[in-house]
Amino acid sequence: MLNELKKHFTYNSKEITLVILPHYILGFGEDLMGLTPERNLSIVSTYGMKKQYLPEACVGISLHEIGHNLGLGHCGNQGCLMKAPCKPKNFYNGVYRLCEEHRKQLVSSDVPQKR
Repeated sequence: MLNELKKHFTYNSKEITLVILPHYILGFGEDLMGLTPERNLSIVSTYGMKKQYLPEACVGISLHEIGHNLGLGHCGNQGCLMKAPCKPKNFYNGVYRLCEEHRKQLVSSDVPQKR
């Protein structure tokens, strides 16, 4: 289902590449589920995700990483998609929401620029 998959998203005429891999991200440990090393690239690892929650967790972590692509930072709000640390169990219920502050940032395009 998730064999080295690439999906492309567009935001403000910029392409974002999401890569989903079935193994851990070498050099960052088995606990790391997602990484956004560049503004237009996100990497998600399904390694260590419970199979019964794989779709929900994979979607949630992917959305979290895309949030970073869009310039959103981590959040302390328990129910926010951008909550840190980003763990698969945060998404087992299949609910993906941004807190009011992050939602306003996206709507107003007041997203801090990275780099």
